[in-house]
Amino acid sequence: MEKEWKTGKFIAIEGVDGIGKTTLAKRLVALHDNAVYMSFPRRDTRVGKIPNNYLSGYLKDLSKEAVHDLFVQNREEMQKHIYELLNSGKTVICDRFWMSGSAYSMARGISREECVEKEPCWTKTLPHATVLLNGIDAALIVIRDRKYKEVTEESEKFLRSVSNNYLKLFDRAPGSYIKIDIKEVGEGDIALAIFDLLVSK
Repeated sequence: MEKEWKTGKFIAIEGVDGIGKTTLAKRLVALHDNAVYMSFPRRDTRVGKIPNNYLSGYLKDLSKEAVHDLFVQNREEMQKHIYELLNSGKTVICDRFWMSGSAYSMARGISREECVEKEPCWTKTLPHATVLLNGIDAALIVIRDRKYKEVTEESEKFLRSVSNNYLKLFDRAPGSYIKIDIKEVGEGDIALAIFDLLVSK
């Protein structure tokens, strides 16, 4: 953890697509006057526009290594802004961070070791706490009912691989982590109550 983070907290919510991360993050921000919402990938930045095009299916010729590097660079280009928010006393509630980047890259065929080696947050921007929402079956129900889908990364086989990778990363990751099993759609309110206690400490 960087010493210059004097007052704010950086909280990451992780989990496979459709598990309820965005809903939970935005509810938490609404509950705390001094919290701000952030999500990754940041699709509106200089780097972020490229992975956005990849996820939308417009860039089909990128190697798995190039895709991973783009997502890493997207997180890295936001580090200064994260520091500024934390130093101003804000709590940052982040929808996806390093764990999602690694879990998805591993599902594309990159080793865990290579993901960790390229991930700057392990030495620079490790969250104060991370909540992993676990429950692939509930997530798949949500995804099947969606009108909009990410073209490249929402097959059931791929997402099950991603979900398993989260668990592999969770068991060996540094920092403070909480895993919450989501067995039914809507059960995210349980996570909300627990996470609210964490942020309020």
